[in-house]
Amino acid sequence: MAALLLMMVMLATTQASMDFSIETTWNGSALPQDQFHPKLILTGKPNGSLEVKIEAQFFNDPQDPGGKPGLPFFGLWEYEVVEAFFLNNDDEYLEVEVCPWGQHIVLMLAGQSNAIRHSLPLEVITQRGKDTWMGTAIIPSEYLPKSVTKFNAYAIHGSGDNRVYEALYPAPSSADAPNFHALQYFKPIDLSNELPSQSSDPMSEFWQDALQGVYPYSITTDWKGEILDQEPIKISIQGFEAGVELNVSAPFFNDPKPDGPEGPFFGLWDYEVVEMFFLNDNDEYLEVEVGPWGHHIVLLLKGERNTLEHSLALDYFANRDESTWTGSAMIPPTYFPPNVTRMNAYAIHGVGDNRVYQALYPAPADSAAPDFHRLELFQPLDFEYQVKDNSEYSDIWLDAIDSSMEDKETYKNDEEANDILTSLGPFATRSTTEIPARRASSQSFTTEITTEIPEEAEATTLSSSNQTDEKELEMSSQNIDIKEADNKDTEQAKENKNNVHLRPLTRRPSIRQRPTTRKSVTRSPARPTPVQINNSRRPIQNRRLDDDRHSSGNFLPDQKFPTEVLRPTQFLRPIQKPVPQIVERPPQEEIKFIQEDEKLQILTEEKEQQQTHNVQSEDTEENTDINHQEEILQRPNVQNEDQPQSFDGIVKDTTTVMPGTEDNTDIIPQEENPQSASLVPLQLQPHPVCREAGLIPDLLRCMVFHECVIENGQWQMYSWRCKRGHYYDPHTVSCQRGRCNLR
Repeated sequence: MAALLLMMVMLATTQASMDFSIETTWNGSALPQDQFHPKLILTGKPNGSLEVKIEAQFFNDPQDPGGKPGLPFFGLWEYEVVEAFFLNNDDEYLEVEVCPWGQHIVLMLAGQSNAIRHSLPLEVITQRGKDTWMGTAIIPSEYLPKSVTKFNAYAIHGSGDNRVYEALYPAPSSADAPNFHALQYFKPIDLSNELPSQSSDPMSEFWQDALQGVYPYSITTDWKGEILDQEPIKISIQGFEAGVELNVSAPFFNDPKPDGPEGPFFGLWDYEVVEMFFLNDNDEYLEVEVGPWGHHIVLLLKGERNTLEHSLALDYFANRDESTWTGSAMIPPTYFPPNVTRMNAYAIHGVGDNRVYQALYPAPADSAAPDFHRLELFQPLDFEYQVKDNSEYSDIWLDAIDSSMEDKETYKNDEEANDILTSLGPFATRSTTEIPARRASSQSFTTEITTEIPEEAEATTLSSSNQTDEKELEMSSQNIDIKEADNKDTEQAKENKNNVHLRPLTRRPSIRQRPTTRKSVTRSPARPTPVQINNSRRPIQNRRLDDDRHSSGNFLPDQKFPTEVLRPTQFLRPIQKPVPQIVERPPQEEIKFIQEDEKLQILTEEKEQQQTHNVQSEDTEENTDINHQEEILQRPNVQNEDQPQSFDGIVKDTTTVMPGTEDNTDIIPQEENPQSASLVPLQLQPHPVCREAGLIPDLLRCMVFHECVIENGQWQMYSWRCKRGHYYDPHTVSCQRGRCNLR
C-alpha cells in the first residue's frame, strides 16, 4: 500500500499539469454545444521548460498561411490560431501563438501591447485531422517573464464577417471590440506545481537583454545540426545611434594567423572566423566576418553568392587569451540592406581535414557540403528594433547596385562584340591583341562567390592572352564560340564540387574576370531618396524605459572627470577614443591689438563713425562703465544661453581657465576699452544629444553613456558602453557593478 501511494505521488510530481477549456467568445457569449471547444494543457518539464498542448476544432479557415512549418510567421493572428498569454505583476508578458499548419509566433511584451521582441525560435509540432487539430509547443524557461501570476488564452478562426474570437477569460459584454491585450481581464494562475522555482527565480538573462535591446545567439551545432563537444560560440547584436554592435565570444583554437595587417582581409573565411548574415526578402544581404586577430571582411550581396561590394571599413577590435577570444564591431546602419527580415550565423576553425564548420541554423543532415549562402535556411529576425529606420536603400547600397548594373551592361556589350567577331571567322580584322574571352576586370566590377577551383584547373580554361598569332588563326578558323568556353569552365566547377579536400562548396568569393553561371542581376527599383540616419535619441522597442535619470536637462556640466574613466579596458567596447581638442574661434570681425595700452579693440567702419559722433557726457560715461562691467563678467568664457543643470539640480558654472594659454590671442584680458564691442561667440549647429561638452548618460540604457566634444567647430558624439553587469553612474562618472532601475 505504501509503495502504491509513493508511486502515485511520484507520478503526480513528474506529470503535474493544468487543463483549460475555452467555452465563450471574446465578450462572454457561450460557444455552440456541437463545436469542439479548444483545450490547453500546461505541463512542466524537468529542464524548466513549459509544455503547452493544444487541441481544437479544425476549420481550415483561413487556410495555410504559407510560411514554412516550424518557423515563426509574423502576423499569424490573422489566421486560424490558438494563443496563450503569461503575465506578471509588472505587466511583462509572453504571447505564444500556434496554428494548425505548424507556424508559430512568440512575442515578448513590456507594458500593454508594447512588444520588445518577436519571432523567437520555438519547438512546435502540429497534426491535423479531418475535424480537429493538435499541437505541442515547448516554451523555454528563459522566455517566461519573472514570476508569472496571471494567464489567459484565446482562439480565432473564420474569415471576413464570419471571423470568430474566443476567450478563456472574456471581456464584459459591454466591451466595444475584441482586444486580447486587455490585461485587466487576465486571471490568476499558480505554476508552482509545474515550475516550482518560477516564482522565486530572478528575471532571466534573456529578458534582461530584451529590455535593453540585446539579441543573444549561441552556436552549438555544426553545419548540419550535430551537437559539438566544445564551448558554444556566443554572438549578440545591439542597436546604438552609431549602428548595430556585434559582439562575439568564442573558443580560441589558435589557428594560423592571416598573413596581413589588422583590418579588411579578403579571404578571411579560410581562417578562424565567425560570420553573421543579414537578409531581406529581395535576397539582398550583408555578410560580416570577424576573426580573433583583428581582421574582418564586410560584403554586400544581391542574389545568392553575387557580391556587389566587399572589404568595407569596419570599426572592430579583438582580444585573445589562451582559451577564448572576443571581438566587437560597430556595423553602420548604411551597410544593411533595406527591410532586413532574416539572419544566420556561422563559425569556422581548424586546418585541412580537421576544418570544422558550425551554423546557428544548420542545413539538413543529408546535405552534401556546407554552404553558408543557402538563404532558405535563414530564420526570421525582428530587426526593426535594432535600427531606427531600415526602410530605404542607403547611398552605399545604391552605389553598389548602380555599379553592378553598369558593369553588367558593359559585359553585355563586350559579349555581343565577341560574338560578332567570332562569327566572321578568319576574315575578321583583328588588332594585335585578341578580344579576350574573359572581360578584363576594372575598378567597378561585380564579384561572384563560386566554387574554389585549383589554379591548375583555371589555367586550362580558354584564355586568348597566352595564344600565339598562329593559334589565334587556328581558333578563328574553327569558329569556337566564347560561350562554349564558359560552359567548359562551368563543367569544371561542377566536377570540383565533389572534391572534399577543397574549400566547401560556394564559400569562396573569387573575383572572376567574367562570371560563368549565376543568377541574372535584376535591375534595382526606382532610386528612392536615401534616408539620413541621425544621432537623435530613439526609444528602443518603441518604448522609453523608465529610469531615475530620465528628465530633461540632466547632463553633466563639464569635462572635469578622471582620465582613467576613459580607458578602453574598463568598457566592453569604446567606439572611438576621443582626443580633447581646443577649437579656435573662427574670425568674425577684424581684430587689432593695440600695444600702447595693451587693450583689445574691434575696429570696423561702423564703430569708427560711432566713436567720432559720440557725445562725451557724464550720463554716457556712466552708462558705458556699467556696460563695460557687464561685458567683463561675460568675457572669461563663451557659454551657451541655455545653461544645463547637473543631476542634483544645481546650475554649475562651466568657466574654466586653461593653463599655458597666456599667449593665445583668443583669450580676452580683464581690462578692455569701454568703447569696444563684445566678441561674437562660436555658433554651433544644434545637436539632438550634445548640449555641452562632457559625458552624458543615455536616457534609454543604463550601461550606455556618450561623450560630447567640439571638433572643427561642430559637435561630435562618441558612444561608450560599460561591461556586462555594470551600469553608468553619472554622479561618480564611472561604471559601477549592478543594475539600474529600468522600471
